[in-house]
Order: sequence, then structure tokens, then C-alpha cells
Amino acid sequence: MAISFNFFPPYRRASTRVVEQVGRKRTQGGAYIPEKVLIVGQYDPAKTDVTKYKVFHGYNAEDFANQFGYGSDIHRQAIKILEPLGGFYEHIYAVAVEDPEAAVAANGTVTFTDAATSSGTWYIDVGGETYQVNVASGDTANSQAAAFAAAITADINAPVSATVGGSGLENTVKVTAKTKGVIGNDIGIRLNPQGISQSANNPSGTTITVPVSGYLTSGSGDIDVTDVFTNTDGSDKLGDTWYTFITCPSTIANNLAIYKAKLNARFESAPNRMLATVTAYGPKTTYAQYIAIPDDTNCKFIAPVWDARVLLPNNEFGAAVIGYVVASALQDPGRPFIGIETTIPVLPDVSDLTYAQADALFRAGGGYCKVNAAGNLCIGDLAVSYRLTAAGGATEEWYDLVSVTMRQQKAYAVEQLLRGEPYVRGMLTSDDVVTAKEYVIKPKKLIADLFALIDSWATEGWTKNPESVKDTVLAEINATNNSRLDAEFTDDEAKALRIIAVKAAFLY
Repeated sequence: MAISFNFFPPYRRASTRVVEQVGRKRTQGGAYIPEKVLIVGQYDPAKTDVTKYKVFHGYNAEDFANQFGYGSDIHRQAIKILEPLGGFYEHIYAVAVEDPEAAVAANGTVTFTDAATSSGTWYIDVGGETYQVNVASGDTANSQAAAFAAAITADINAPVSATVGGSGLENTVKVTAKTKGVIGNDIGIRLNPQGISQSANNPSGTTITVPVSGYLTSGSGDIDVTDVFTNTDGSDKLGDTWYTFITCPSTIANNLAIYKAKLNARFESAPNRMLATVTAYGPKTTYAQYIAIPDDTNCKFIAPVWDARVLLPNNEFGAAVIGYVVASALQDPGRPFIGIETTIPVLPDVSDLTYAQADALFRAGGGYCKVNAAGNLCIGDLAVSYRLTAAGGATEEWYDLVSVTMRQQKAYAVEQLLRGEPYVRGMLTSDDVVTAKEYVIKPKKLIADLFALIDSWATEGWTKNPESVKDTVLAEINATNNSRLDAEFTDDEAKALRIIAVKAAFLY
């Protein structure tokens, strides 16, 4: 094929040396996928300018607080997602769902009894936020209750409100979830959550009583997420925007079934638009209860995670895990998430799962966490819940969350390749045609570009045996539609390094 020049014409004859420089857009799609997060949650009904089920684009937690209310479900999730991202992120969105019909907010009472006989500090944790109440010797129960209520009120981001009891009950504080519904029942209230390191500093003389269950209670009503995904005519409400993660604040069976159906449908209708969610479970869920959850869910794109120590309510725990996953995927979407250290608050002195327990969870399709030597919660293996095909057969086709993020990246890379030059306004012809026009595309051109893409994945460590993968690449003009170029290849994905086994023999 003749090489054509844009500026140096072919009729020149006198001796010279010429270098013509031409800029050409990359076609290998090397950039990492921009992780886009969609928060689903409730809002403060006092925010009358909110349009339900309309996507809002924010950049920091303050944006979501101003739009949906300080301490609202959406705002609290935004705080947790953005924390590992440095407090600011370009690709974070939210969609507000309406409160459940006749919803009731969860509440609980904290009671202070008798005056303090020494100075000290109370540590009262509400939903992962620990409020310190400084007490002087002689402070009455009423004054201590007022100080606790004031501490919560001063925290504009708090997920709850607090009011001192009426006449004769000034020693009590009623704590009420800002978000109505059963979601508030996951907000814990704990005295001295860090144990003796805090209780040793408590004042003497006064006793504090928190709800017996350790949680707010009496919240009723759960959201319906159907309208997040579907318009009234049944069409896809999320459109062409490729959200890579969407939060799931509700873990009731009906809503999980909707997530499963809608996420699968989105993948099936536009296979490169795969997206995932994390559903989180805390101390209110036992190990025995949790290990059955993935089997009931069984979805390629739903990743359950559980830990018995987490102080956050489930909706915030799940959002926080998504935040750390996104922060990691932005650095390398193929790198496993195990070992990421978090700032998620936890109860101390609760042991990690045994290896057998963790292994059973992971094989069942459930993720878990660990605590490091410093006492900080670290992400463990994150599984997706898909373990059975539609026919009921066992499968490991979609085994872990990192397989989703890496496949998202590869689909994005192929998409970027085909959306760039010279495929824009291209013409399609056969391999035997000789032409100098770059926008005339032949099957072998696409094969060459896919080869380059596969090499780039191998360089990133995402693909094994690249030469064997290249052997699977095919491209051809569709036999019945001459405007269509078809191609295929079979990737050999690199997998997460999870087990290193060494057999050490000894002589005797």
C-alpha cells in the first residue's frame, strides 16, 4: 500500500530530507474506565425541590447534603463513598426514591440516672458516630442528657436527631432516625463501643441506659426501587450512562430481586454496560443467616459483604465498601480488593472468621472482612453471589467482584477503540482492497487493533497467554449486512492471587 503524505507532494525531485509529523488519535483504548457511582436512597421530605427518580450529579458530600438534606440516607452514603476518594469525585450521582407509604422513623431512648460524683467523659456511639459528653463532678443526670442531645444536634451530618424528654423526663434523650422506614432499625446505639479504653474514662455516680437491643427500633416501611430502573412505559430509565456501581440501601428480598432482574437485563441488552452493587450486612445478621443470603440472591452483579463488628448501618457499610472498591479500581481495575485498609468503625475484641468459615462464605458467594494488627477493618475476599446457572448447574463464570471490574475495563477499552478514529465515519471493505484512505476499514485492520489491545492487557497483567488469545481473534464482514463488521476473541483472564501453597519436604 502506498504511503501518502499530507504536506510534501510526490512531484518533488531535488535532494532533501523531510520529516512530516502527523497527530493520530490512539485506537487501543488504553485509558482506565471512569468509575461512575449512582447512589440510590431516601431524602429529607423537607427538600421540596427534589424530583424523585431523577438523576442528580454532585461532586462532594456537601452537594448531596444541600440537594437531599443533611444526614439523609443519600447524604450519609455519599459521605462514606467519598471518604476513600479524598472527599471529591467527578463521577458520582444520586437518585432519590420516595419514603415508603405510612413510613415510621426508628427511635430509641438513652437514659441518664443520678448525678456524677467524679469528672469524666461518656462515649456514646450512634450509627458509627461517637459522641463525647464531658462531665464535671456534680453534674446532674438532666444536664448530662442535655449535653448529649446538644452534641448530636451540633453534628449537622448526623443520621439522627435528638430531643430531651418532657417535664419529669429531662434525664432522657429520644434519638430518632432522620430517614423514615426500616432503614433506621440498623442504626446502633452503644455506650463505650471501644471497650475499656473508653469506659475507664467514664464519670462515676451516673449510669446510662441505652436500648436493650443496641439499636433504634420501631422503624417501619421499606422503599420500592422499581422506579429507579424503569419508566412508566417499561423502558430503561438509566439510559446510555454507564454506571459501574450502584448502591443498594435495602436488603429486603423484593428489592434484591428487582436489582437482580434490572442489572441482568441491562447487561443482556447492552453487554458492555455491566454494573455492580454491594449489599452489606452487619452485626444484626448472624453467620448462619448470612451464609444463606448469596444462594437466595444468585446474581452476577450483586456482591454481598458481612462483618459482625461494623458500627455503621447496612446502607452506609455497603456505600463505604463501594467507595474503597472504586478508589482501588481507579488505580487498577484488575487488582483484587483483599487487604484494603479502611476507616470503617468497628467493635474491638471480636475475632476474625476462621479460615474454614471464610472459605465457606466465599465459595457460597459471600464477601467478608478482616481486622489488621492495628485494629482497622480491612476488606477480605469480595465475591459476587452468582453460583448457579439458570438451569441450576454450578458455575464459576462470575466468581468475584474483581472479575466484574476487570471485565468492565476490557469492555470499555474495546468500546473506546471502536468509537475512535479511524472507525468514526469509516467505510467497510474487504482485505484484498488496496487503498491509502485510513478511514476505509478492512477486517484485518480490526484484527490488528485487537492484537494491540490484547498486548496492552497483557502488559497490565490482566490477560494470560496473549499469543494464544490472539489466535482466537476473528473478524469478517457480516454475510447478510455488508455494513456490519463482526469480530470475536476468547480472553484468558488473569485471576486474583488468593492462595499460595508451598510443600516443604524434610529429610529424616
